[in-house]
Amino acid sequence: MRQFIRKLGLARSIIFFSSISVAFSVAATFLVEIFLMRWDFQLNFIVGLMISIGISLTITPLMSFYMVRLFLEVDRLEEEMRVLATYDSLTGLLTRREFNERVNYFHKIAQRDNLTYSLIIADLDNFKDINDHFGHQIGDQTLKTLGLAIQDTLRESDLACRYGGDEFTFFLPNTDSAQAKIFCDRLQAIIQESISYIGLNIDLTASIGIASYPENNADFLDDMIGRADTAMYAVKKTGGNQSRLFSYTNHLKH
Repeated sequence: MRQFIRKLGLARSIIFFSSISVAFSVAATFLVEIFLMRWDFQLNFIVGLMISIGISLTITPLMSFYMVRLFLEVDRLEEEMRVLATYDSLTGLLTRREFNERVNYFHKIAQRDNLTYSLIIADLDNFKDINDHFGHQIGDQTLKTLGLAIQDTLRESDLACRYGGDEFTFFLPNTDSAQAKIFCDRLQAIIQESISYIGLNIDLTASIGIASYPENNADFLDDMIGRADTAMYAVKKTGGNQSRLFSYTNHLKH
């Protein structure tokens, strides 16, 4: 409907809907008068005019109500779709697509102005144990609690995303590798606090990979994500529960 209105334009849309209202009113008036005449009701100009006005005043608000309700419903559905496309429904963090779009924009600015930022990928080490021992409902509650705790920790300029399953990504502007390491230590503490908050007796940690720009100079954001991902998987192979920085010289260093 909205596309139809856009195609018509404002003036023609008003004329179109007004014409429909008039047509319905005239048709309804005609039917009412035929019905009354069948009952030998004598109609004169004044009575006919009152019937026409009364029907118009009844039909027009009803049609307006329908159209307004339709547009409000469309707006509500579009807003829900925007929210679902922007934020993960479980954790409240950004979706993967939204995160990539925003960070890609910042990456281009960093290239142009030689700015510093850090990209972090964190994968929960033994989250599967929560689902296996306590059920998926508790697993979802854990992710939800962790998402809220992450939001409370971030600076206004930071971005966080549920990248998929139990994997999270972070974009920290104006943050070098040393500062990113401090953030990762705090993130490990946040994970433990979230587990304690919901009363689980399990040691949940994360394997975390860091790629900092321009220490890792990259033409494309995907390269930065790939390097942080490489660092994260190297941590996984050594038992997890730590963070590492991707480096050109030896690929990984503490």
